[in-house]
Amino acid sequence: GFSDSVVLRIAEFSLVYSSWRRYNEPIYESGEYDLFNDSEFDISVVNIEENSAMIPVNYVLPPNVKRITDPTTTAIKQLNEAALALKVVDLDDGNSKAVYKQFNKDLRQFGKLEMFIHAEELIEESGNLKDGDLCAFIRIGSDFTENYYEYEVPLTYTPHRLLGDPKYDGNSINDRYAVWPQENMISLELDILKNLKLERDKMIQEGIISDLQTYHTYSISHGNNRASIKGKPNLGNVRTIMIGVRNRKKTSKNIYDDGQKKSSVVWFNELRLTDLSDQSGWAAIASTRIGIADFATLSLA
Repeated sequence: GFSDSVVLRIAEFSLVYSSWRRYNEPIYESGEYDLFNDSEFDISVVNIEENSAMIPVNYVLPPNVKRITDPTTTAIKQLNEAALALKVVDLDDGNSKAVYKQFNKDLRQFGKLEMFIHAEELIEESGNLKDGDLCAFIRIGSDFTENYYEYEVPLTYTPHRLLGDPKYDGNSINDRYAVWPQENMISLELDILKNLKLERDKMIQEGIISDLQTYHTYSISHGNNRASIKGKPNLGNVRTIMIGVRNRKKTSKNIYDDGQKKSSVVWFNELRLTDLSDQSGWAAIASTRIGIADFATLSLA
């Protein structure tokens, strides 16, 4: 017998179909720009079934990710595994291109946001980029421009495998990390965003930075990455998610940037929320996975 009751939450799996949409408004860092710059921006999907032999970088699963067996069929069949691919050509200095999804969720119960990211040069421009020339970012908040948190990661590029070269081996953990570098992975503890907001607000209240206001973008370094806040975002009421590619602006704080246009292909995969906070009387392990290709998968397990 049991001396006390235990409440267990058994989660359901559900699929919510919704496309990522192209964000058509300009996303510039502060500075002067050619407002008529029209960088090429293509959105597509890459997957294990159609792109496992692709040149110059063939698709492999991210590290420690396994294909799911289709539960709707009697035969043993694995579901396809896919990632969202963004291609930018001649992305202007300081400019960004992005896609977005409407999203209504309370993130306060989760501890961490994670995502795999891959980057490669265009095959016709091989050798033009160095690691860190472009950045990937994720922006979450109540809107896209005035109230949001943002996390930015400088990109490490995967070397090309050309015709005749051995392709990346999906059974090799080293090759998986070559395609999905650890340096590119977003593994963000959400407390960092909460503390960023507290720090920014304290600086405003105490006048530590005289001209700082909530409508300004306030950023801090987080290792090689960058966390930012603008306005009054609330992790308890997240309505939008944006992911994109940025060509950082050459400034006095970024003197090693060459200020040139950049081109690249970037894959995003396995965007997920993990580390659900335990609540009194509950025992649960949970995660939310946001399918990054053409639909969202919300799962609790």
